[in-house]
Amino acid sequence: VLGRRDLKIIAASITMQAPATCKPDAPVTITWSGPNHNGDYITIVKKGTPDGTYGKYTNTTKGSPMTVVAPKDLGDAEIRYCSGQGNVVLARIAIKVEP
Repeated sequence: VLGRRDLKIIAASITMQAPATCKPDAPVTITWSGPNHNGDYITIVKKGTPDGTYGKYTNTTKGSPMTVVAPKDLGDAEIRYCSGQGNVVLARIAIKVEP
């Protein structure tokens, strides 16, 4: 070992705001802040969808606020901020798809 240096890893700070409900297959306006790394995106999926799976999405390079199209299925859903490195979900908030 020729040298050492302490390294502190901190979690990304991400916030998202959106309406509590939306219409099926309709655009949802989302205000967000986060790391905005290359390939990061926000998606809306039915609650219980496995992490790493995404529906319609918008890349974070589009800025904030952005719109993402809601799923067609009615019921509980999640808005997810996902990393462009491996589709890891970094943050999520609830939304309900209603007629």
